[in-house]
Amino acid sequence: MRIRSFEQVVASLGLASPRYFYPDMGAVSSAIENFRPDALVAGRHSALLAGKSKRLPVVAVLDKPQLPSFASSPERTRRLRASLSRRGLGDFESILDIAYRADLIVVPNLREFSDIGLANAVYVGPLGAASSSGNAARRGAAVARDSILCYDCLLEGNPQIAVPREHFERASNARATEAAGAGLVWDPALGDDALCESVRRAISDPAFAAREAALDAIASLVGAEKP
Repeated sequence: MRIRSFEQVVASLGLASPRYFYPDMGAVSSAIENFRPDALVAGRHSALLAGKSKRLPVVAVLDKPQLPSFASSPERTRRLRASLSRRGLGDFESILDIAYRADLIVVPNLREFSDIGLANAVYVGPLGAASSSGNAARRGAAVARDSILCYDCLLEGNPQIAVPREHFERASNARATEAAGAGLVWDPALGDDALCESVRRAISDPAFAAREAALDAIASLVGAEKP
């Protein structure tokens, strides 16, 4: 099955079923009452609504593909959205719209690669340590794999050959990497010869002569922005 939106993922996992959503929301609400936290970090739409119903500041952790502005499948969540409306919890065109209720959105990516266009967003990737002395000094050094986008390949000054296949969010990251001049996107449907050509191009194409600047710029963004 081809996944076209995060909303489809939510529905396919059963997370948009009222039979799951409301008990989960209730469990989070009970935990809030028992622990009385100062704020809530929510990874699920049900938890986010629970936090807002308790008048807590809510932080959502998500990336651009998880917002309806990227892609949505509202037909997959029609029943839950109608139920939320009847209960007075909000009228949503997509279940992904719940994310906009968050007070702060933490994006585990680079603004340059995944700008969601919201004033209440802060970007926290990549988080791995890197030297400021240039790519050459970083080659061979261990870099923590704690970014969903920029792994060793980019942080060590090497262009990336991205193979997103049918994963919609990986396709977004791959296109952003290519647009930044830091790699190429290879479609497996083109065959092995095309892959070999992509590798040769990444190594020898004059267009990649300036890739050091692009990769240095990416590495210079290590660490989180301040809200």
